Amino acid sequence: MVLKNASAKILAETLTLAMETAAIC
Repeated sequence: MVLKNASAKILAETLTLAMETAAIC
């Protein structure tokens, strides 16, 4: 359960970072 939540959090952060990078470009 904890691992799943951690993975989801990391995935969300990665997606947010990707969106920010795309916005800059």
